[in-house]
Amino acid sequence: MKRLSPKLPTFFLLLLLTPCASLLAAQRPAGGKGNAPAPLPAFTGDHPKSAVPGSTPERREALQRLTPEERQELQNISASLDPALRSAARQRLDAAKPKPTLQWVRSDLFGKAVRSLASGKTITGALPLTGRSATSSKTLSKLVYSGPDLDGDGLPDDFENVVADAFTSAYHVSGGEEAGTGFARFGDYTPQTVIQDLPAVPPTSHFRVTPVGFAYATNGQQYGFLQIDYLTLWNRDDGLPIGGDCRFYASVLGGIIGYGLADLLDGLGSHEIDDERSAVLVAAPTPASFQYSSDPDAYQAYDYYTAAHEGTFFDHSTYLTPSQPVPANNHLNLAFSKSKHGTYDFNPDGFPLFPDWIIATTYFTLDDLYYNYYIDDYEYLVYLGMADTLYYACVVEHFQEQGGSYSDPRINVGELSQPLNSSGFIYDSRVQSKLTPLLWQIQ
Repeated sequence: MKRLSPKLPTFFLLLLLTPCASLLAAQRPAGGKGNAPAPLPAFTGDHPKSAVPGSTPERREALQRLTPEERQELQNISASLDPALRSAARQRLDAAKPKPTLQWVRSDLFGKAVRSLASGKTITGALPLTGRSATSSKTLSKLVYSGPDLDGDGLPDDFENVVADAFTSAYHVSGGEEAGTGFARFGDYTPQTVIQDLPAVPPTSHFRVTPVGFAYATNGQQYGFLQIDYLTLWNRDDGLPIGGDCRFYASVLGGIIGYGLADLLDGLGSHEIDDERSAVLVAAPTPASFQYSSDPDAYQAYDYYTAAHEGTFFDHSTYLTPSQPVPANNHLNLAFSKSKHGTYDFNPDGFPLFPDWIIATTYFTLDDLYYNYYIDDYEYLVYLGMADTLYYACVVEHFQEQGGSYSDPRINVGELSQPLNSSGFIYDSRVQSKLTPLLWQIQ
C-alpha cells in the first residue's frame, strides 16, 4: 500500500444513470372488479461500469487478505489525502449533484400543472396498477356527492372519502418487521403522540384531499385538479443495521472522494414515530366554470409521488408520470421497505440508498486513480471491493414480499385549517412538513 501522489489527475464527469423499474400497467376492469394487488416488479437499475453488485471473487479475496496494518494504512491515507486531490473530487461531486427544478406535468395536455417540488427522480411510463375497488361498501360509478364540508376546503367530506378510496394504493408491507413495529393512531393534539399501536398488516392510512386549481386542456375543456395525500404513519423506524466493516469502508472511501460518508450513516439509525407518505394529482372536467366535479368516477390520475427518506441525504422520493392518465378505481402498488419504510413502486430489496451521484463519483475516482498509476492492481481491487460492499450490500433497502393489501382503516385528516376525525396531531411540524407546501401547483 502506498500514499496517493499529490499530482492532480485529469477528471471527467461521469454520466449518471437513473435507476428505473420494469413496470406493468393493468386495464380498468368493468364494474370496478378485478384481480388482487399485482406483484411488484423487481428493481433493475443501472450502475457504473466498474461497479459489481455482489462484487467479484477477486475483490472479495483482496478485502479478506487485508491485514490490520494495511487497514490502518488505508485509514491514514484517507485521513491525510493531499488537499488538491480532495478539492478536485469535491468539485466533481458538486458538479454531479442534481439540482432541484420546477417541472411541467403533462404539458402535452395542460401546460399549467407543475411540480412545485421536483428534487426526486422522474419516471415516465406504465405503472404497476391493480384494477379493483378498494372498498366494497360504496359504489364508485357515476355518483355526485354533496353535503357537509367540515374542513372548509370547498369539497364535500363524503366526496373526499370516496375519491380518496378511488385512488388509494395497494400496499405491500415487508415481512420480517420487528415485533411491535406497525402503524399507529395518534392523539388529537401536539406533539404527535402514539395513543394506540396497530399491526403492520393490514396497513392504516390517513389521507387529505386538497383543491389545487384549474387549467384548460388543449381542447379547451376546463379541468379541476386535486392533490390527494396518503399518510402512512408508523409507530417507529427500526433503523438499518450497519456493521463495523461497512463504517470502515465508508470512512476510507469518503476520504478519497472528500465527502464524510461515514458520518452520514448515523442518519439511518432507529427512531420513534416514522411519518411516510405518497400522493397523487388527479383532475376531472369541471361541470361549470371554476367548479370542481363532485363525481369521483370522473377523475383521472396524472402524476404520482412516492416518498423515501424524504428530506434526508438518502432521499429517493420519486415522481411517477403514467404514459396515459389513470382512471379512478385503478390502484398503484407500493412497497414499504423493511424497518425504514421507504415507499417504492417496485420491490426495493437490495436497492442502493446512497445517491447515484455519490456512487458514480466514487467509482470514477477509483478508475481515474488506477489508470493514471496512482494506485496499483492490488489497491484497485481493495478499493473496488469496498465500494461494491458499501454501496450494494451494506447501505441498501431490505424487503420481503408477502403480498399487497388495502389500508383499513383509511382516515380523512381534513385540512390544516380545520382537521377532521380528531386529527389535531397534523399540526405537529413533522406532519405539517408532509402536507405543505403542495407538491403540485397550477400556474
